[in-house]
Amino acid sequence: MYMIVCIMKLLPEPEQRQAIMDLLQSVRGPTAVKTGCSECSVFEEFGHDGRIIYIEEWSSHEALNEHVLSPIYSRILSAMELSSEAPDLCFHEVSSTLGLEFIMSLRSELTA
Repeated sequence: MYMIVCIMKLLPEPEQRQAIMDLLQSVRGPTAVKTGCSECSVFEEFGHDGRIIYIEEWSSHEALNEHVLSPIYSRILSAMELSSEAPDLCFHEVSSTLGLEFIMSLRSELTA
């Protein structure tokens, strides 16, 4: 299984938090139904700085490229501009995924 996972972390000023959330929430639904998108989520991190985390998962470079070049992506760019510092943005190319069986395999070695 191959996928591209985009993880973006934004640090909002308190007065910009809702504007950033509104922009990213407005993108979530339309992005999630695009061909090639298997996940689109927005999270608020709790803790010392309260970052906003935006995640997308794509099945191909072509689908991701089409999305980045689409008009709706301008909202994501606007959210980035409202961040109080440069966004932490990463595109991870994932060629394999492990699940619960990975943990069970490792943990079973403890009891053997």
